[in-house]
Order: sequence, then C-alpha cells, then structure tokens
Amino acid sequence: MHALIIVKPSAVNDKLLGQIISKIEQAGLNIEGIKTQLLDIHGLKNKINKEQDLGKINSLKEGMKVPCVLMVVFGKNVIEICKKIESEFETNIHTSANEEVAKYEISRFFKTEELFSYNQDVEQISDVDSSPKLWKKYANKSVEQIEKDEKNK
Repeated sequence: MHALIIVKPSAVNDKLLGQIISKIEQAGLNIEGIKTQLLDIHGLKNKINKEQDLGKINSLKEGMKVPCVLMVVFGKNVIEICKKIESEFETNIHTSANEEVAKYEISRFFKTEELFSYNQDVEQISDVDSSPKLWKKYANKSVEQIEKDEKNK
C-alpha cells in the first residue's frame, strides 16, 4: 500500500522535515519518492479568493513562496500510520485519506520514473562485496568520465 505525504511550506519553513522523515522511517515505512516543489499557485489563488480571514489569506500567500516536500511512502497499514503521523504534526502535513485518494494524488504529483522500490535488508543485496571496489574504481573520476567509460564497455 502507498500514500502521499505533503510536508506543507509551514513545516519546511519551521525546519520540521527531518523529524517528519524520522517518524516515517521509525514507523517502518519506505520512502519510494521524494521531491520539493512549489504548491499549485492557481489552486492557492482560488483558496485566497474564497477566504475571509485575513490571517489565513496572509498564510496562504506565504505558502506560495516556500516549497513543499512531496513523498510517496510504502508499507503495511500505510494510511493508518500516515494519519497518526499527520495528527502529531497537526496542520504541517497532509496525508492521503485512503487508498483510492492515494492513487490519484500520487499520479498527480509523481511520474512513474520518479518512484523507486527497494529492499531495506542490505544483507539481501547480491553485490554487496563488490560495492567498495566500485567506489574505489570511480573515486577520482568525473561523472562525464564514468559515463564515457560505461559507453565504451
């Protein structure tokens, strides 16, 4: 099961991102996609036009200047866990209401190639022993040189 978490601009501005990510990981969920972007300006302007409270209007306008962080998380009971995390951080994050909403939200904000599944159990990775050799092999090379070497294989 997957869910979308939006870390709102207020939380980014208040430097709560690390705490939120820690809660997600401590709950046993995997982050399969993460990115930073500005909120939908059109949607915010519509909210501002409908809002009567000057304090909320100013808050929404500030939200247009600070990016939010979008995350796709995966795991057992993900919706319930995300709702619990959302309640801990009050109005600073949004999480998917249910699986159907999650599917819609994820497809709205993420392309398929931006999502990555992985196994947390490092011992099950088949090529662990060769990793230090690869790091040593490429340690003093630029990205361009590595790409050139890979093409020439």
